[in-house]
Amino acid sequence: MEKVKPGPNPTPYWIAMIEGVVRMLFPTAFARIEAGIGQNAGAIIAAAVVLALLGAMLIAFWP
Repeated sequence: MEKVKPGPNPTPYWIAMIEGVVRMLFPTAFARIEAGIGQNAGAIIAAAVVLALLGAMLIAFWP
């Protein structure tokens, strides 16, 4: 099997930019959602698992 030189792998900054814009446009809605989620330990664990899986998929399949 031949070794392939890895190409550039840019970080998806646009995801963070979109999230920032949405949070600026709807700050009170997100504050209420985050306050409610913070009280529920199961939701925090579920969110952590989802983010970990999303990160693993981005690392594995991002061109």
